[in-house]
Amino acid sequence: TIERQQAAIQQLSAPIIDVWDGVVTVPLIGDLDGACAQDLASRLLTHIERSRVAWVIVDLTGMAELDMSL
Repeated sequence: TIERQQAAIQQLSAPIIDVWDGVVTVPLIGDLDGACAQDLASRLLTHIERSRVAWVIVDLTGMAELDMSL
């Protein structure tokens, strides 16, 4: 149960939203550690492949800090 809740929280903190045909946005909220970044990259690449996405808009306005070493 706890693992499912943690997975749900991770997906809510970085949802992948279809905006237009071929365009998605990913609003990032809070902190993004290495494990969350890896999970997001995996989910995003799967979504891009499945939906034939041409453009990804990453919204960083909800980030408290941005660690460039990721």
